[in-house]
Amino acid sequence: MTKHASLSSELLRFLDAVPDLYLILSTDLSILGASKTYLEATQLKLEAALGRYLFEVLPDNPNLSEPDGTMNLRLSLQWVIQNKKPHQMALQRYDVQSPPETGNFQKRYWLPTNTPVLDENGGIEYILHKVVDVTEQVLAQEGLEKSKHQVETLYGLQQITKEELAAVQAQQASFHQQEEIHAAEYAGYLELSKAAIEIQRNRLHAVFMNSLIPFLVLDGPELKFQLFNPAFQRAFPTKNVLGKPFVEAFPELAGTPLIRSIEQVYRTGETYQESEYPVSLSRHGDGTLEELYFTFTYQARRNEQGEIDGLLLFFYEVTDHVMSRKKVEQSAETLRLITDALPVLIGYLDKEEKYRFTNKAYESWFPLKANELLGRPVRDVIGEKAYSGVKQYIDRALAGERLNYESRMPYREDFVKYIYSSYVPDIRDGEVVGFYTLVHDITEQTIARMKLEESEQEARALTEKLAATNLELSDTNTQLVRINADLDNFIYAASHDLKAPIFNIERLLLILLESIPSEVRTSDEVKGVIEMIESSIARFKRTIEHLTDVTKLQKENSQEVSEVNLRELIDDVALDLSSQIEKAGAKLEIDVAPHMAIRFSEKNMRSIVYNLLSNAIKYSSPDRVPLVQISGKTSGDFAIITVQDNGLGMSPSGQQKIFSMFTRLHDHVDGSGIGLYMVKRIVENAEGRIEVKSKVGKGSTLSIYLKR
Repeated sequence: MTKHASLSSELLRFLDAVPDLYLILSTDLSILGASKTYLEATQLKLEAALGRYLFEVLPDNPNLSEPDGTMNLRLSLQWVIQNKKPHQMALQRYDVQSPPETGNFQKRYWLPTNTPVLDENGGIEYILHKVVDVTEQVLAQEGLEKSKHQVETLYGLQQITKEELAAVQAQQASFHQQEEIHAAEYAGYLELSKAAIEIQRNRLHAVFMNSLIPFLVLDGPELKFQLFNPAFQRAFPTKNVLGKPFVEAFPELAGTPLIRSIEQVYRTGETYQESEYPVSLSRHGDGTLEELYFTFTYQARRNEQGEIDGLLLFFYEVTDHVMSRKKVEQSAETLRLITDALPVLIGYLDKEEKYRFTNKAYESWFPLKANELLGRPVRDVIGEKAYSGVKQYIDRALAGERLNYESRMPYREDFVKYIYSSYVPDIRDGEVVGFYTLVHDITEQTIARMKLEESEQEARALTEKLAATNLELSDTNTQLVRINADLDNFIYAASHDLKAPIFNIERLLLILLESIPSEVRTSDEVKGVIEMIESSIARFKRTIEHLTDVTKLQKENSQEVSEVNLRELIDDVALDLSSQIEKAGAKLEIDVAPHMAIRFSEKNMRSIVYNLLSNAIKYSSPDRVPLVQISGKTSGDFAIITVQDNGLGMSPSGQQKIFSMFTRLHDHVDGSGIGLYMVKRIVENAEGRIEVKSKVGKGSTLSIYLKR
């Protein structure tokens, strides 16, 4: 047999020794090789057939009315490729050209079998197309049947003359003579065929007996050991199996899928193959079971009539190979689990800059599974822009340099990373065959550092600006302190200095009244003027008193604080306002716990409560009975005092004005417009706040928030 590059030398030697007719095909049905006997039977030249399409070399006979040889063979081969199992075809007529490619076809009949040969990954490496040439047998059978038919036809004639009968008898005698001659020739052919078959059988027997691969023959439906080679005996040195059924020789396999597979091959004739199949066997016959692994083939043996009369078993042990591979796989899996658990990208690039290993971390960066990256160039994976940024480092690593670097990697338009990478060259026998890569994602740290640097620059600029502003504020504050001091002094001096003149005016009014005759003093006109003067003097005195209170409030920001019982304080204020409450016909509701205490200046707290309650009574609505509700509670860091009334209410613009000094929204009652201003100052000085909710004609709610 002529050697072909895609076939192993071991296979070629094996096929050279086999007397059967074999054609070796690729999965695209190209011819890879053929046995010598096949080439002789088909008159093909191997050099002219190698690499060519099967049906181009062996086409259908166009002279047949309905040729189906290529169609049936193609369907069988397609089934084998799809199912990865052998297929035994029925008797086929498939004429061959003699000589090849001349268009002159010879009638041929075959029994074909197509068997896939699998590689270690379970893929089809090539297909064995085995045929048995049964042309002579089929033609002989056809000749006998034709002669028989002619005789029956002659005997079937009913109207025959004597002369015709004599002619028929002579013709019949001639047919019998021809039949005897043909039978003699056929017998001679059979003897020659038997001799040739015996020679082939002996050659095959020698091949298998000298083979290093264990081989055995099981005979009959009981599958008894009929023949096995020394390689089998070496594999099972203590087994005495000759003449025993297979299950009796290996009782430990009874009921296992392996036995069922053997029985199925005997029933169906379909070849069965397994690779690295685990089997528990007692190798030395002492009952101790070993976990062994075998690769084997079961093939049906057929007699001259094409009937299955036994099985051929080829197998070889691969336990050491499997165990070694499992250890490697286990180590690789352990390494894979470790690398997949690490939050860094770990990979390996070969000299062609193609990925040979990537861990699972790559999947979060690139739209591919880790195993899908294998064999892909790094340039295609990370993109042109990112590749141009790291190409210099890749070249240095492939030159044998170990290096670390940081880089900005624009992998995609919407996906940019900052990385810290380490490249470690893989040097074998003094040559760099690739390098390992460890890529750390430092995007967050880099962006944070950049923001920090930017913030530091902004902070320095802001610090300089704040320093200038603080200087200005310091000057302004100094001026304000001086102005406030001057204002306080002015208010204090004004209020003090105005007391004497107003007192003198009041004394002069009394002297004037004493000098006016009583009948004049009691007249309505004079009496009205006197009342207006007295009212003006009283209002002026109150204004002076309020100015004095404001001055004192500004000077007394740090009043001594104590635990103030809010309920007791409210009761005292209500008692002071009892005459106003009674005069207005108001109703006061207090919702404050008896023991609620607030750390505050008692004097200032009293001022707050007094002003809020007096205003709620003072600005009541004439359309309904005044109702004033005061409550106290705590919430979070604040104590909250709320005063709600059903009085006149305020517009939104009025709510903005009520805390201004000397501002009054209503003139029908007495007031100076200083009370709520003082309340606001007291609350804000204590770092509190006031909230106002009001609606005209409905009433108002004022809430005081004081820090606890």
